[in-house]
Amino acid sequence: MDKTKLFVMTLMVTASLFVWSKQDMPQVEFRGQRFSFPEGATEEQISGVLRDYMETQPTANGMSTPDRSAAIRTENGYAPTESYFGETMDGEEPKLQDVPKLTAEQRRFAEAIAQVETGGLDNRFIRTKVKPNGTAAGSSAYGTYQITHGLLSGYLDKGVVSLTEQERAAAEELLRRQEIALTIGGRDRAKYQKGGIYQSQGVRWAKAYGFENVDEFLDAFDYGGTLGLDDDAEFQTLYESFARKMLNKHLDEAGGNPFKAARIWHGGPKGAGATTDNYERKVRRIYEQGD
Repeated sequence: MDKTKLFVMTLMVTASLFVWSKQDMPQVEFRGQRFSFPEGATEEQISGVLRDYMETQPTANGMSTPDRSAAIRTENGYAPTESYFGETMDGEEPKLQDVPKLTAEQRRFAEAIAQVETGGLDNRFIRTKVKPNGTAAGSSAYGTYQITHGLLSGYLDKGVVSLTEQERAAAEELLRRQEIALTIGGRDRAKYQKGGIYQSQGVRWAKAYGFENVDEFLDAFDYGGTLGLDDDAEFQTLYESFARKMLNKHLDEAGGNPFKAARIWHGGPKGAGATTDNYERKVRRIYEQGD
């Protein structure tokens, strides 16, 4: 079976993302949208329409980003960082660094990834909206480029790229929040709500991160939430800065091939099957439109 068709049909069946209308008319509800088809529409035609729709949607809306840190559960009493600036000389005004400059090819690649990941969203600084189904693993993918905890922690632990003090402070801030998000999101959320067995931990985190109540905190750290960083301009600048270095490294290691680099960005060296194939197609389409 064609991989694209298999990908779409797998989404439809295993995730229960579509339903036929009660009148058995050719209407399909898919990802919250209702599609109408003429009488006699074939399975292949329906699959093609849904495939095309998926390829126009940002991955933050409809495609889970693999995260090797998905199993993380933390009880650490984290609190937001007080400053990204580190040590300054007496009397010296803290200054936010500039983001790294990009070559034309680096910029084209970064913009393509941003478009695939969060293009069209009103707010790009959100956690992926894609909740795991059944026994599937969750994801902490966040921000313009939907960077996961697994990817980011690997870069920091192994020193893959050289980060400034400010970039590292922002990256570590994101990692801590992603650990909380992986802990409380999706199926685990009820444990931290009122009456849940870990309600007290939810209250602690809510207070530490400046939320008025636990429900607001959980909304911010659950799937589709902002992690409380959507109005932090300093963090967003530094996110862009360390993300550019990560993207450039991927492009370099792929020998300058943006499609190979995109596959690894999404699914790691081994890929994630049909979803990585779909991800590459999205990037190719953007490049073709720009040629």
